[in-house]
Amino acid sequence: MPKTPFFCPAAALCLALIMLSACASGGAERFYVIEALPACTPTGLPAGDTPVLGVGPIEIPAYLDRPQIITRVRAHELMLNEHALWAEPLEKAVARVIALNLGALTGAVVEVDPWRLASRVRYRLSAQLGRLDGALGGDAVLDIRWSLRDERSGESLITRETHLSRASGAADFQALAAAYSSLLAEFSREVAGELMQLPR
Repeated sequence: MPKTPFFCPAAALCLALIMLSACASGGAERFYVIEALPACTPTGLPAGDTPVLGVGPIEIPAYLDRPQIITRVRAHELMLNEHALWAEPLEKAVARVIALNLGALTGAVVEVDPWRLASRVRYRLSAQLGRLDGALGGDAVLDIRWSLRDERSGESLITRETHLSRASGAADFQALAAAYSSLLAEFSREVAGELMQLPR
């Protein structure tokens, strides 16, 4: 007589649960954005004086050039999070947020990728991020080397390194993204202060 295959209901149930869990985890991606400052009344520029500021290039380290959010676990160790993703490329997000912040803070006309409007740009901000990462529930850190250049004279007016940190608070990715937003806002205020002192 042919043998009847052995059927174990408990094993079948476990297999079904594993498959359901795999399917659920595969669709659990969440997307996060870095936010700019809210619109405000700019201060510091004389009435009618609206220089055009170009923002770019803004360079980021290779380890951040990916859709997944990178978190710092401990010294010399980072973690890539497959289900916590940036809603836009981080390089573009940082440039966009800085440009919006500077426009809100100074009243200047701010253009991203300014080489498209090179004849209009008076000053250019370029920057290289050394670090933009943090630990969930710990500190978020921004290290950035930046310069302001007078596009008419070709003179480099300011070259500086800025190091900022901020506690992210809650141990989740939303809080970490909010901390990054605060760091870029603080950096933008520093740049805006220098911009408002430049000759026009």
